[in-house]
Amino acid sequence: MSISGKIVEIFEKNDLKRGYVTKQVQDKVHYITEHGRQAKGNLKQVVVTYSRAATEKTFADVSRALDVEIEAALSEVDLDLIWEFASEEERAYQVPELAELLFGEIADPQVGALWRALLLDTCYFKRKLAEFVPRPAEQVEELRHSVQRKIEKEEERTRLRALFTRLHSASAPVDREEFDDADHQALDHVHAFLYRKQDSEPIRLIEELRGAHLAREASVPVLRAAGRIAWDLDPFLALGGVETEFATLALQHAEQLQPVGPEDGRLDMTQALTLSVDDAETREVDDAFTFERIDGGTRVGVHIADVSVICLRGDPLDEEARRRGVTVYLPTGNVTMLPERVGCDVSSLIDGRPRAAVGLLMDLDDQGVVTAAKFAPTLINVDHKLTYDQVDAWLNPESAAESASEEAVSEVPLPEANLLEAIRELHAFSASLSQSRTDRGALVLDRREMTIKVKDGEVDLVLRDTGSAAHVLVRELMIVYNERGAQLALEEGLPIIFRGQDPPDQPWPSDDGQGYSPAAADAIFRTMKPSRLSLEVRPHSSLGLEAYTQLTSPLRRYADLTLQRQLSAHLRGETPPHDAQALMEVMVFADEIGRERAGLERESKRYWSLEYLAKHFRDQPLEASVVREDRGDFLVELVELTLRGSLSGVDGLTPGERVQVMITEVTPRSGRLRFRVA
Repeated sequence: MSISGKIVEIFEKNDLKRGYVTKQVQDKVHYITEHGRQAKGNLKQVVVTYSRAATEKTFADVSRALDVEIEAALSEVDLDLIWEFASEEERAYQVPELAELLFGEIADPQVGALWRALLLDTCYFKRKLAEFVPRPAEQVEELRHSVQRKIEKEEERTRLRALFTRLHSASAPVDREEFDDADHQALDHVHAFLYRKQDSEPIRLIEELRGAHLAREASVPVLRAAGRIAWDLDPFLALGGVETEFATLALQHAEQLQPVGPEDGRLDMTQALTLSVDDAETREVDDAFTFERIDGGTRVGVHIADVSVICLRGDPLDEEARRRGVTVYLPTGNVTMLPERVGCDVSSLIDGRPRAAVGLLMDLDDQGVVTAAKFAPTLINVDHKLTYDQVDAWLNPESAAESASEEAVSEVPLPEANLLEAIRELHAFSASLSQSRTDRGALVLDRREMTIKVKDGEVDLVLRDTGSAAHVLVRELMIVYNERGAQLALEEGLPIIFRGQDPPDQPWPSDDGQGYSPAAADAIFRTMKPSRLSLEVRPHSSLGLEAYTQLTSPLRRYADLTLQRQLSAHLRGETPPHDAQALMEVMVFADEIGRERAGLERESKRYWSLEYLAKHFRDQPLEASVVREDRGDFLVELVELTLRGSLSGVDGLTPGERVQVMITEVTPRSGRLRFRVA
């Protein structure tokens, strides 16, 4: 029988295609698709032939009417019931047979509807060409559960999308009573993503909603509105996964600790003149210095807080410190590596309290040359807590009248041991150490460093000279401590991690002796090679040293605490807690966290410095120094604020040239800063 002039369903590529047959030649059919295209097929592919009369002109209208009938029939299709009837016989069925089982007397639209339902079915029937075989009961049950799980999963995804969208746009915290158990579980996943970098299905939903590259940023308002993080928490802390609350076990352990007193093997130096030099607000005091007169010269002591005697490997405090890695310093505040009880009290070298330390004691002759040096566990008592500003004013009295810290200096009385003389001799010794390193090829770049503090949304910016006398004093004594620690480890076979730096492929660019120059500093930094951790000693080119490690910040860096444990155990005659390989694993982990946190600090500092710039200097001409040409523009550094940005629309500038600029764009969130010539 010819089907010319009929509307048919053609089964092709696992789908139904409707057409109007214009011609049939034996087992070949020519038809017009619903989109008006000419097509050809095999008669065997025709699975439904509709009895509705139609012409080429009426095909579209009749097809739409058929769709209405098919949709109505689809609502009556019950595959579960059909399967129950059909499964009584283990054989293949044609679709009209199955339609008859369900509908009794059947019409063409019902057959078309059942075809559509069967092609979408994943539970009840298995297709063999144009026939369908009922699946076994146990397989149907399993597939039903699978389909139900998919439905429930999609319903849950829809619900979570709504939850995340609501929380992301919330202008105030949402009442926690509004969340059910599933909500809390999803929020747990978001918290784990932000603070543990753990991926999960809820995170993929956030990525779908906000974009994969913005998933972390989008998670912050979600957790904030849900009350999982403080509403006023610095977003940079959340984005960096920095937890502000300590684990309960760590806090409980910290509260039980007491400062270390005099003990066997610990050198009591509490009677020596002892001073610390830090910023005024510093509470984690890692280092302090002793100064004593001895026969034939002086004894200088560099003392680092002995955290290893308080924070033991594997205890709750250690686990917390290892997880955190470092103290985080942001303009809005600091998050310490150790609980305040330890980092700012029990182990901190605070003034007026005996505290355990690991000291480097150096005997100097009358010329300031080191004649003997040794490490020893010490007990010290800081009797002079000084600031950089105070020490700078004392070492440079001619500028004291202009110093903002003159009043602070006048409040520090000179002690009987002659504090001023001690500071001057410590500085002279430090200056000689700096000169010695410079003679050995060390790179010394003294630039102003920006310190930013934010309180109640107000930004306070202070520029400090990192090459000032006070900074040189502290810097050089820290460097010599680390250098001597590396030398001890090398000489006595102590497993330790050295930090080295290969020399540049070309000699350091010259700074022309003109002091800090942004262009010269940039040229130098671009030739620098990264420092590297190693189990074997290697020179550190920019420090001008043959051996170097880092031991001087155990309150603030877990890597330093780990190495301090090695040194302290050795000084006590005990086996160090880590062999070389285990030590490297700890150090690599700690170093990675340290780099992440340093990046976070740079981003936050950049953000708030641009906020400050936008508020105070948006419409003012500013003096900038050209650093270098950069992708068609010029990279420039503001002379007063040390901020860098791109200068556009000008040619012919040379590195080091000064130019007046105006801000054309300042976007704190992206860190973008652009200028034009004023």
